[in-house]
Amino acid sequence: MIKLLNNYIPQHIKYLTLIYLLGTLFFMMFRAIFVFTSKDLLPPNSTNIVINAFEVGLRFDNVISCFVLSIPFALFTVISFFKFNKMHIYKFITIYISLFYTASFIICATDIPYFKYNYSRLTIAIFNWIDTPDMMLKFVFSDVTYILYLIVLIVIIIIFTILSGKIKRKTLIKSEEKSTILLRIIYTLLFSFLIFMGMRGRKESPIKEGHACVSANAFINQIALNPVFTFVKSFSNKIYFHQR
Repeated sequence: MIKLLNNYIPQHIKYLTLIYLLGTLFFMMFRAIFVFTSKDLLPPNSTNIVINAFEVGLRFDNVISCFVLSIPFALFTVISFFKFNKMHIYKFITIYISLFYTASFIICATDIPYFKYNYSRLTIAIFNWIDTPDMMLKFVFSDVTYILYLIVLIVIIIIFTILSGKIKRKTLIKSEEKSTILLRIIYTLLFSFLIFMGMRGRKESPIKEGHACVSANAFINQIALNPVFTFVKSFSNKIYFHQR
């Protein structure tokens, strides 16, 4: 029964769902590394509240993934109703997704040493270092752990690229589209709703940094935040105040 239902899920829905799950897995992995490298800041007997912070962190991760996947979803939706050779569009979409997730992983990896130095998640304040590149390079290469972060980043990007390529081949290239137009419309409406809610992060109102607070402990409240979220938010805030 499950296999039968799976056969009638549109190819692009299966592809985007698996990419979303893969991206979420790596975001959670970076969050785990973030906690591990700063575990001395955790209060005793804080396991349950840390788990709670990870659960809230999923909402921030959803915001990033849903924004990244919204444009591919829109393109897939349009072309799914037409029959023609879509390989060039598939290639564009997969490159787009790879570039945005790679950029996100770079931000996540940069955030870990940035936090240890500034006790703050990554923001556009990091661009202040551009004015002193010699000091920045000295800071990075003076600690071997920063080289390890770079190695971890490269490994994660390679693994993501390999797995996302396998997902593409299995869902978009090798599988045959069996869903009817009616089913595609239903799945499009359902997926549109899920992406919209994911981009908001919450049912009540769009998620904000303050919603990461799950404890009286300042460090635990940093765990739920996604550094891509804080980086983009600081950039948008700067543009907003600059235009006022």
